[in-house]
Amino acid sequence: MTSYIVQRLALAALTLAIVCLLTFSVLRVMPGSAAELMVTDQGYADDVEQLREKLGLNDPLYKQWWDWIAQIGSGSLGESLYTGESISAELTRRLPPTLLLGALIIAVGWVIGVPLGIVAAVKQGTVLDQLSRTLAVLFLAVPTFWLATMFLVFSSIWFGWAPSLRFVSLTDDPIAHLEFLFWPALIGGLAASASVVRITRTLMLEVLRQDYIRTAQAKGLAPRPVLFRHGLSNASPPLVTILGLQVSMQVITGAVILEQIFSIPGMGRYILEAAARRDYPVVQAILLFTASLILVTNLIVDVLYGYLDPRVRVR
Repeated sequence: MTSYIVQRLALAALTLAIVCLLTFSVLRVMPGSAAELMVTDQGYADDVEQLREKLGLNDPLYKQWWDWIAQIGSGSLGESLYTGESISAELTRRLPPTLLLGALIIAVGWVIGVPLGIVAAVKQGTVLDQLSRTLAVLFLAVPTFWLATMFLVFSSIWFGWAPSLRFVSLTDDPIAHLEFLFWPALIGGLAASASVVRITRTLMLEVLRQDYIRTAQAKGLAPRPVLFRHGLSNASPPLVTILGLQVSMQVITGAVILEQIFSIPGMGRYILEAAARRDYPVVQAILLFTASLILVTNLIVDVLYGYLDPRVRVR
């Protein structure tokens, strides 16, 4: 297992280097430049070339690349081209609501999805099975942004009520902060639960048909220990993989979509604003962090998978 972890870390480092190179390259070949937008739209300077020279955008690409890598190596993510503020400080302020929202979405999705998936498998072919599968397909088909938008619109029309869009930070008022995140977490959790329901049902159906389950039932074990101790425990390794994928997806998609709709000042809104303004250092820093999060999550999932299922351990 130790050699496997070392191999995964080496592969993660290589992947991260490739992501950095692609991010740096794609941003600079996109139409328009930060200097042009800053002059034409924001009036930061009178001359584009003078501003490009000041920002270091006239330097050769290899020098810009090396300066960025050296900056990261020194522990700094740089400064915004527009505000001149530290990106690290801004991420420190915006990251907590994004991570908490992602965690709440995953928690809601699994609290709803796993029990429904188990019930659907145990009650295969019944009305409960059909209902759970229908709901899963529905929430898979309905985009999260549409569901969130319709929630805000129809809650106002039908009930004359809408959730507060005034952000309250966790440090100022933890209860109000959680209340603020409740509705976006619930909407995102419903979408996340759809795939969990389908996969849990499929895995449980496969496990419940195994010989050791029939043997446990023949020995007279109660249905609950058979279902959870022998059934769910053996279906858990693939579910861990799905959890790892959802950590990455919900932190990214949940941030970008739900933060925009519910006016949450998190990392998703930050990267949208930076991308629209071609704020290269900000976009590069956020994509670097996101890639690192995905790689770390995948590594943790691989290690957990090995501990949950000894058959796949690498020595």
